[in-house]
Amino acid sequence: MSVPQKRFVLDERSQALDLNMVNFFFYPMSSAKAHDSPAGQIIHDFLTSRLGVALLIGAVLAAPSRPPIVAAEPFLAMLAGDRAFTDEMKKYTGRVVGQIIGHLGGVFVRRGVKITVPSRYGSGSIYSFQGQLLVDQSMDAVKELEDAARLLAKVDPDRRSFE
Repeated sequence: MSVPQKRFVLDERSQALDLNMVNFFFYPMSSAKAHDSPAGQIIHDFLTSRLGVALLIGAVLAAPSRPPIVAAEPFLAMLAGDRAFTDEMKKYTGRVVGQIIGHLGGVFVRRGVKITVPSRYGSGSIYSFQGQLLVDQSMDAVKELEDAARLLAKVDPDRRSFE
């Protein structure tokens, strides 16, 4: 007897902007063309979402000697398809991941680390939270970010919401 497959539901809330990314500004540098493309926006929006941020933090904490991008790969494939895996987009994705982890208090450790599981990525960079992820769950900190998000939404109505 086979067990029915349960599907993972990727709802709007999990794809909403992570509150910690409200004051994140991505610097595309040489990846500006990729960032401005439809696939680039899908990649950026997913990686800065609640689920994307949780995947990256979890990957760095659980396997600090492995590139964290592998954790997001199935979702990027589902959302952007093959467009997410051109050489240009893989470099862009790596830049987004690095800046997000840096924004969250992580640090770059090493690049070119071989990926040892089946993946469309051959290698990637690794990061560390240097033994601790700085978490502030005080209501003051949450309110400060929520207020910043609401203010940004008034200034830029096209900005993704965290709600």
